[in-house]
Amino acid sequence: MKKYPLTILQKKLWIHSIQITSKPELPTLVFLHEALGSVAQWKDFPQRLCEKLGWNGIVYDRQGHGQSDAMTETRGTDYLHIEALQYLPQLLQKLQIQNPILMGHSDGATIALIYAASFPKQVRAVVAEAAHIKVEDITKRGIEEAVKRYQNPDSNLRTKLQKHHFHKTDDLFYAWANTWLLPDFQDWNIAALLSHVECPVLLMQGRQDEYATESHLWEIASKIGSNATAKLIEDCGHTPHRSQIEVVLEEVAEFLK
Repeated sequence: MKKYPLTILQKKLWIHSIQITSKPELPTLVFLHEALGSVAQWKDFPQRLCEKLGWNGIVYDRQGHGQSDAMTETRGTDYLHIEALQYLPQLLQKLQIQNPILMGHSDGATIALIYAASFPKQVRAVVAEAAHIKVEDITKRGIEEAVKRYQNPDSNLRTKLQKHHFHKTDDLFYAWANTWLLPDFQDWNIAALLSHVECPVLLMQGRQDEYATESHLWEIASKIGSNATAKLIEDCGHTPHRSQIEVVLEEVAEFLK
């Protein structure tokens, strides 16, 4: 895996390139991590999926995450749209990736859906794992519980995140938690965008997801329509590619092949 910095909108983002094939006609997978995620937190899932498919991949740390530059502005309620409509298009353009397959988890899945709805002719397929299109009561409760764990000195949540985000950890955590708990964010909803998605979409969610109800999955699928395939993963929480990695690898590979 080749690692290098790339400047997007005057910010240095770290790119990890997975080179499997030299055939330019084959698709490229672009992996979009979760709200508190990074390249490292994907572990070996991107490499294994790319090897299974025989395709190349790109994994990157968004601003404020992992090895990328720290956040310098206050995060607004439109931060997911900014990632989907500004950072991601510029990254794809600089890397000369056309019609990618986007695989996103949580925030990353939402970014992938916004991109696919906004640029329907410029994406080949989307795999959206634990995507959010609105704020549910369970979402708010899950984040409130995460804040309690983060602030509890007996919990290792902060320590675990510091291994990946270093000195940026507190800023990143509270940018996520405080934004989703804002009164102005409770009405955030991107359901109206989903009818503009034209590419095939695989939607996956764990049955025990601590941040979303099962109905959230079915609502996303219904809004996208016939292009969507929805899978509820058993014995699984918010991160299927870690807790049910073999199941997810098979589901994604079968869908994309």
